[in-house]
Amino acid sequence: MKKRFLVLLSAVFICVSLSACGNSAQQLETTTVVDNTKGTVITEEKNARNTVPITTNGTVTMTNGSEEIELTVKEISYESEIDSKSDNMFKQYFKDVDNETYLVLKTDIKNIGGNSVNYRFFDSTSVVYEDKYNYKLEPVDIESSVLSQYWSVDPLKTTEVYFFQSVPDELKGKAFKATFSAGQNDYVLSGN
Repeated sequence: MKKRFLVLLSAVFICVSLSACGNSAQQLETTTVVDNTKGTVITEEKNARNTVPITTNGTVTMTNGSEEIELTVKEISYESEIDSKSDNMFKQYFKDVDNETYLVLKTDIKNIGGNSVNYRFFDSTSVVYEDKYNYKLEPVDIESSVLSQYWSVDPLKTTEVYFFQSVPDELKGKAFKATFSAGQNDYVLSGN
């Protein structure tokens, strides 16, 4: 009897301990589906995401865990090629591709946190044209002679990062939504 009581007490203690370890700030979205053919109820929980709008020439503060940045989208443009701003004679560039153009989101990223941040700050970056055509946005440090995708920013410093993707010429000027996902937030920029 004592062993059963101790096992039960241990189980209660473990349950209470594990429930205290959860992240109370995390929001969950619950979806319940009833399968009438089998008479079962299926419940699915997933993290709820917040959508935060971004505007051109506006600055938005973004957080991901303990990291914090200010992102300013300075310009949206279409370019035939992307060239480094470096004066190094061996600098690299993304060349013109027939029947395609580069969508370029020119941004400044300022690190307002206490530690260095890098390209891993964003969980994902993407653009969707006409709610149908999906592309991944690639980041590059435009000051780097090699157009490095592995940018980093020290605390209280700013770097210029271009987010770009080569898209078919027929999408140039069409409506799009660019999404920068970080932490629980999707930061969305609409343009054309």
